[in-house]
Amino acid sequence: MFERIRSWNERRPATVAVVGLLLSSTILYLVARPSQFFSDDFLNFARADEVGLTLSWLNGELFGHWLPARKALDWGLQLTRPVHWELALLVLVTFVGISAVLLRWAVVRITRSTGWGTFAAVMLPLTACVSGTIQWYAGAAQVAPALACSLVALCACLAFARAGTVMTAIASAAVMVASFVVAVLFDERAVVILFASPLLVPLLPECTRPLRRMLLLWTIAVPASLAWYLIQSAMTEDAPAQTRADPGTILVYLAKSLVQASMPALIGWNSRPALGGEALLWIIGATVLALLITLAWFGDARMRALYAVAVFIIVTIATVLPAAVVRAFEFGVDGALEPRYNFMAMPFGVIAVAVVLQHASPILRRARPVLRWLAICLVAIAAAASMVHLSANTIGAPARAWLERFAETSDGLRATQFYNVPVPESVVAGGFYPYNMLAELLPLVRVGSDTVVTDERAALANSDGSVTLVEPTIVGAADLTGADGLGEVRPGCWLADGGAGRLWFEPPPIPIESDLELITVEGAFEDSGAHLFAGADSASLRDMTAGVGGHVPVAGSSRWVTSYEFEDLGAIMVEIPPGEELCVSSVTIGSLPVR
Repeated sequence: MFERIRSWNERRPATVAVVGLLLSSTILYLVARPSQFFSDDFLNFARADEVGLTLSWLNGELFGHWLPARKALDWGLQLTRPVHWELALLVLVTFVGISAVLLRWAVVRITRSTGWGTFAAVMLPLTACVSGTIQWYAGAAQVAPALACSLVALCACLAFARAGTVMTAIASAAVMVASFVVAVLFDERAVVILFASPLLVPLLPECTRPLRRMLLLWTIAVPASLAWYLIQSAMTEDAPAQTRADPGTILVYLAKSLVQASMPALIGWNSRPALGGEALLWIIGATVLALLITLAWFGDARMRALYAVAVFIIVTIATVLPAAVVRAFEFGVDGALEPRYNFMAMPFGVIAVAVVLQHASPILRRARPVLRWLAICLVAIAAAASMVHLSANTIGAPARAWLERFAETSDGLRATQFYNVPVPESVVAGGFYPYNMLAELLPLVRVGSDTVVTDERAALANSDGSVTLVEPTIVGAADLTGADGLGEVRPGCWLADGGAGRLWFEPPPIPIESDLELITVEGAFEDSGAHLFAGADSASLRDMTAGVGGHVPVAGSSRWVTSYEFEDLGAIMVEIPPGEELCVSSVTIGSLPVR
């Protein structure tokens, strides 16, 4: 059967490659489409919108990494309002498609067969580490573009090894370094691909002196990667230090990543979410690994096939190792099942499968046709079932449900003015405060709407995404308890005659059913530099002046309203700049219902 497919493909290579790649890319898109932007995505989009495309922002660290190209991609996608998941997904799938085309070129050179090249191109988008990563933009926005650029470097590496002239070798080396430079601006794991690519040189049938070519390529790779390391270290020197895992934990993490994530991914079986549970992954992964080694051992080029499998294992370990050192301590060894950590190793797995099957063809031809078809059907059914399971349990599905319900009910009420309230953890993690507030999310998902801080009727987004029109309940007035560094120039008016002055207020008891408090300050504000703080007590105050829905009072205004979305309101403080006067007639507390 493999010979029949190869023979037909040799006659119509371009047609088969294009149709096959379009089909696998379409499947990838459809599998990930039920997902949605989630957590880090909204945080990064909001930051890109606030700061803009500036050099200082591009060169700033992102969770401890220097990824300016990744940030530029975030900035570009957030320009579309509302931000479109389908557009972002199309961009990511396009990068995967480009990677598949480049991988086909490499496999054709390694196997000298357009049939196996097309097989690799079709297989790459269907590997589970690719589909499992694409469903989350923040996870894929780094590795998908980085992989495409890294495979340009890999192809240039193979072209260098096959070069017949000095000029061809120089041009190939230049392309390799240039594509690496772009790749590493998306994801630092491109360094692993740069150093791993020369390991494929011995697989080139026509390459003479492969060891010499490999050493030359590594000689070029070392200064390029060293230059990147020095720049990256300078750009991230202010990033917080990360605790490293112990050696035993790292080894367990690597074993789980290799056996439970990478190996099952080759037959399309996702590690997270895992169909049948995560324990089953050990059996599937071990079976896939054993099958690869067995077919390689009994094939007609044993050492070549085993070498291809060994390269895949080495690249997987090297790709996952940085995550194992840090993430194993932070999130535990089960973090090894995250498919994004194995994403960039998948082309080497596909190459290994192609080489092993190419040399196992005599064995497969001797097997009964019914057994061959049975094996193919079992793999296809397993991959299809796993992809359906993934599509029904994407990481962004809860966020999609919330946003769809929010849009539907907002449209029904024609609501455009919203209270600035926290969104659920399923949309944006609470640890990203204040980016988990509706004020940051709303401009990205609902054009023409805004958050307001008012003590009057406005729209309230509930925890399930539904929107209702509510009016705050007045809880009572806060009592003035002290004035530090202030002189009362007339009743209700204070002057900070030395340093900054502070007015202290004690709020009334807050009802247990309150989910959001509104602090309304009435008076005559002659200065816009005053700040309002609130918290559980005087030792734990938060600046609520602006950024979470409040606003700085301006000259001539008579009302200053801000929101407090925590559950521990016990103290309020108004800070007045030195030499400035502020008049306050009352501080009133209102509450909104539990959502």
